[in-house]
Amino acid sequence: MRYFYANTDTPFQYLTCGILQSQSGFLHQRRSFDVNVLILVREGTLYIAQNKNEYSVHAGEYVILPAGEEHFGFQASDGELSYFWVHFLVGRNAQLKTMQSASFDLHRNSLAETNDSTVMVPEYSILFNGRQAEIQVNQILALSHNEQLFNAEILDYAVSLLILYLAQDFAESAQDETIQIPHSVTLIKEWVKANYSKPINVKSIAKEFCYHPDYLSLLFKKSTKQTMISY
Repeated sequence: MRYFYANTDTPFQYLTCGILQSQSGFLHQRRSFDVNVLILVREGTLYIAQNKNEYSVHAGEYVILPAGEEHFGFQASDGELSYFWVHFLVGRNAQLKTMQSASFDLHRNSLAETNDSTVMVPEYSILFNGRQAEIQVNQILALSHNEQLFNAEILDYAVSLLILYLAQDFAESAQDETIQIPHSVTLIKEWVKANYSKPINVKSIAKEFCYHPDYLSLLFKKSTKQTMISY
């Protein structure tokens, strides 16, 4: 997993945003932009590849497509798909860096050692608290479509606030891991929150995350002290 280190001495630059909605069979075009793209899925699953990695981005999850890298859909969506997208550039005198590491602890330690003007955001992640991100996304959309209130600087700061929130959300999920809750269980908990209105059960969740149902039930109860059914 790659992580982006961004300096926030100056705000990010907002360019454009929107919502994609598809009934079924959406396949992302193969292309490369000279801007950064943030995609936050609201419903369904987006199958997208970049940098030799394939991501199945579900509702309540996001992916960042860095400027200059080719990305494309590796599989068509199998149902309704809706996602918010925003194009942005890093602020003046700021850089967007990436790093590779197999150790989560290294990332966490690196975050702790950075100064106050630097944030770390995963290339792909599930939102620990998706409600706040949704509120910020709706604010950006409203600002971008209100010509009377349109102000480029306001949108720059609105996008910066969204990126800062993603960094905070990641930090909070890291804290969850430090109390011995496996990251896989955290992902499952957030997936259940995002899909609780649909007919789901332990078997379907196990299939979604490639676990045997019995093993998943034991892992979840051991980690959270409650059964999946009660959760």
